Amino acid sequence: MKILTYPHPSLQRKSAAIKVFNKELAKIAKDMFQFMYKLNGVGLAATQVGLPYSIAVINPSRKTSDEIVLINPRFTKTSRETVREDEGCLSVPGLSARVKRHSGVTCEYHNLKGEKVVLEARELLARILQHEIDHLNGILFIDRLADDERKILLTKRPAKTKDEDI
Repeated sequence: MKILTYPHPSLQRKSAAIKVFNKELAKIAKDMFQFMYKLNGVGLAATQVGLPYSIAVINPSRKTSDEIVLINPRFTKTSRETVREDEGCLSVPGLSARVKRHSGVTCEYHNLKGEKVVLEARELLARILQHEIDHLNGILFIDRLADDERKILLTKRPAKTKDEDI
């Protein structure tokens, strides 16, 4: 697997809904988890590794029992309350910014068996969900910044912009 980095055009594309739940899909999820752990991430969307599918993996604790595979996720509820906290991204290496997100969300998705799951999340888990689902919709955290803030941030970007093979 290879991480696509900004400004790769695939990062701006909306992912395609998954309709078939099989062993191949489970293998993709397993590979994504292994790759995410290797990069010390807490979430990874398929679009970040060049796959056009609506699947993301998350695990804020890094305990195997806390792994969540999100297939075709969508928000059914978001809190009115928002928080602005530091956020970074494997696809925008070396940069972080304070991003405004909902403090709580309700997310509906399918698991690897194709079963519908509803997850209510707050704080860090809510932030990770919003970040990864944004990826599946072709949105990066830098797209959530004001234009002038984004321009300033991108001038601090490390010189290496080549997609990273790991």
